[in-house]
Amino acid sequence: MYKEEYMNLMHEMLEDTSTYSKLGGDPTDRFQRKGNEIVKEMVLCNVIDDDSAKSLKSHNAVPPELYGLRKTHKLTPTMRPVVSCVNSPTYNLSKFIQNILTQVSTTSEYNVKNSFVFAESIQGLVIPENYILVSLDVVSLFTNVPKDLVVELTKSRWSYIAAYTDMTKEMFIRVIEFIFQSSYFSFNDEIYSQNEGTAMGNPASGGFAYLVMNDLIKKSLKRLSFHIPSLKLYVDDTWMAIPKNGIDELLAVFNGYHSKLKFTIEVETDRQIPFLDVMVYHQDDGTLKTCWYKKPSSSNRISNFSSNQQFSQKIATVNNLIIRANQLSHSDFHDDNKRIIKNMLVVNNYPRGLINGIFNSCTNTHENRVNRTAEKFFRFPYIPDLSEKMNRLFRSKLSVKLACYNLKTVNSVFTKLKDKTSRLKCSCIVYKINCKDCEKCYVGQTKQYITNRLKQHEYDGRNVNMNKREKTALADHHFENGHSFDFVDFKILDVERNYLMRNISVYVGQTQQKLKDRLKGHKYSKAPIALYKHTIENQHSFDFGKTEILEKEKNRKPREFLEMIHIKQDVNFINDRTDIRNLSCIYSTIIDNTKKKRRT
Repeated sequence: MYKEEYMNLMHEMLEDTSTYSKLGGDPTDRFQRKGNEIVKEMVLCNVIDDDSAKSLKSHNAVPPELYGLRKTHKLTPTMRPVVSCVNSPTYNLSKFIQNILTQVSTTSEYNVKNSFVFAESIQGLVIPENYILVSLDVVSLFTNVPKDLVVELTKSRWSYIAAYTDMTKEMFIRVIEFIFQSSYFSFNDEIYSQNEGTAMGNPASGGFAYLVMNDLIKKSLKRLSFHIPSLKLYVDDTWMAIPKNGIDELLAVFNGYHSKLKFTIEVETDRQIPFLDVMVYHQDDGTLKTCWYKKPSSSNRISNFSSNQQFSQKIATVNNLIIRANQLSHSDFHDDNKRIIKNMLVVNNYPRGLINGIFNSCTNTHENRVNRTAEKFFRFPYIPDLSEKMNRLFRSKLSVKLACYNLKTVNSVFTKLKDKTSRLKCSCIVYKINCKDCEKCYVGQTKQYITNRLKQHEYDGRNVNMNKREKTALADHHFENGHSFDFVDFKILDVERNYLMRNISVYVGQTQQKLKDRLKGHKYSKAPIALYKHTIENQHSFDFGKTEILEKEKNRKPREFLEMIHIKQDVNFINDRTDIRNLSCIYSTIIDNTKKKRRT
């Protein structure tokens, strides 16, 4: 899809004034203050402790970002609006509420956790005669869930919810209302509010959908004139068996629950109907069989065998495909699924010999996987050969496995759909500021908005702070040399929310700058090394462009030893005598003999 077509479809969607409204300003700071006030009140009421409050409070928030994903299974171009709420004012509180409602949802008799639970629950089920299988789907459930309805259902089901939280009913409802009120986002550098419901991407949206859908089903089943022998719910998708003549009544009852919630229906065709990634077959005798299902729009694309990934991850990709197909399918379909998977793997460049070997060993692998103990994993960048060796080392010495990831991601290759956060609104970063009057620079880290940190640097450089005891290196350089820094053209070196990791990144940035200084000329080095002293004392200059590499050695101690040998060998070296003080005298004879051989 071309960007122009994408933007036209998104703007067309946002022109629906019944769902979206354009705002005149950015309410992020206001919502952040309000959310933090709620967290503070939760601490005062002993609902959470101080440590939990730190994780719930929002700092340096940014507006949620809207982007669209095309519904590839639709014939006409249709966009699914998704709002990325990470680092938004309500993100932490929304996750907190969702964790509570997720526990409540496990008590529902209709909810299925995933397609494995669904397939297992209906496998072999017998449907009465003259019944058919149908599935219902809510049109844009998240954006149409009414706030008043969610609040009403929270009150009526509070006896169930209260078992999973220490919050009072009033405080819980207050958080829900706050989440609905703060349904806003940015798109194409403009701010919009969502008039109804919550966004797909808000952590709490699934929990609110659960409350509504379960109440809807319970009330609708009581109003139907016929019995439903089996009904399964996954978020907003509902699967059930109904009489052949009950389609119109079913739609009328479900659509009559609330004016905002409208359903579409899909009826079994040729005695089969898809639900999630399962195809349900309605046998002539009324029994049900399931089979692994892929949408016709599926590209059959998986991790390519030629991709830059660990070999073990490629094997795991194949194993997961086989296990998924087998567990979702009746044994009658295993041979067909095996053929489909093999063709899919061949298209993705997997060798046929490897494919056959994995199929022969996959069953035993899965049986061992069920009973194995929990393992520890560490995240590690994937570098061919090195990562495999590191993994073997960690497993043998620490009983830890490395979960490798690619440094180059899909996101770095394809078009960015979300609005780019303003540089001045970036936080939790490592940054670099160049001096305007020399080649020095300052590398620092901050969890604040960078715009606030730059203002602090500018303030530290005022004359009133000249005698301040504790000054940053940037302020020291300014006062000692009378230089000024370029606060406009700063550079963001890294983004990292973890404080310790951010400090490591600062150290890396400073080390890289020191290395550059040494390559440009040792006059930038703080230590009075021999090269620097020779330059000052004799007014000589060095030819850095013709630097000669004498040795290559990765280990530091052997490298220092080789350095001492070369210094000792040549009388023209200007290095200090202290550079060879750790060289044992037993090497003197060997070195002297080498010198004599060179002269002759």
